[in-house]
Amino acid sequence: MISIIGKFGSYQPRIAPSAFIAPNAVIIGNVTIGENCVIWFGVVIRGAENEIAIGERTIIEDNSVIHSNSPIQIGNNVIIGHNSVIHSCVIEDNVLIGPNVCIYDGAKVGKGTMIGINSVIQPHQQLDPERYYKGNPIAKKVKRMKLFPIPVDLERNERYVKKNIAHARKFKKSFSQL
Repeated sequence: MISIIGKFGSYQPRIAPSAFIAPNAVIIGNVTIGENCVIWFGVVIRGAENEIAIGERTIIEDNSVIHSNSPIQIGNNVIIGHNSVIHSCVIEDNVLIGPNVCIYDGAKVGKGTMIGINSVIQPHQQLDPERYYKGNPIAKKVKRMKLFPIPVDLERNERYVKKNIAHARKFKKSFSQL
């Protein structure tokens, strides 16, 4: 179980030394991964010719796939849930993407947005900042519960990012293949 970090043509991934890349992740081509990012098991990030730029402290959970026909920008402090597909889009800072979400070409996810489990963001769909979206086949803005206002959600996301970074550091030190 070895990570595949590979060159494609003249493009080679640029990965910050503080990032954690799980042993079976695949990262190919024109990819930049920022400081303290966590790329969990089974993730595939394939940047053939268009750049995939991932900011700092971003968590990409198990079995997610990121690839593109055009550049992808993923901001800082983003959480991408398990089994998600990210394709040719822009994701701003402090976004929470639930498990099994698909985000398609030309979509833009505003800062502080939360996307519910199994949602689909259609091509060129624009998601307003600090809103909650969910739905399939088309995610729509939904009213947030008063119990969890945006600042509480953002604080919870920050704690989750910190927890994942700490967990990844343990993996870096303690994981060994049998």
